[in-house]
Amino acid sequence: MIVDLIRAGLPISDKTIPDISVGQIWANYWRDKALEEKYGERCGYAHYYPSYYPQAKSNPQPAWAYPEDALPEFRRWFRSIYLPTKYPSYILNKAKVLAGGKEQAQQIADLYQPKKIT
Repeated sequence: MIVDLIRAGLPISDKTIPDISVGQIWANYWRDKALEEKYGERCGYAHYYPSYYPQAKSNPQPAWAYPEDALPEFRRWFRSIYLPTKYPSYILNKAKVLAGGKEQAQQIADLYQPKKIT
């Protein structure tokens, strides 16, 4: 996930990683599609952000670990659903923390918009 975002020019920091956004939306997709029937159950665990991340103030964070066999499904979902439909609004909401501001956020968001046939 991070490699795709770095290649797209996103400056990676504690303010631009869409970990919670991705996790929540993927968890909903997992549940809605009953993917545990196909891959097995996920298990909860306590996630700890590094102490230098602002999110560490609320450690631990509840998180899910998914079966390894579900990784290809996650990658397909991430590229075909999350990036084109959810990520653009996420990054536009982060414009104020990007060096290039709204213009840079829009350029990054546009990378993930479905291509239109003209």
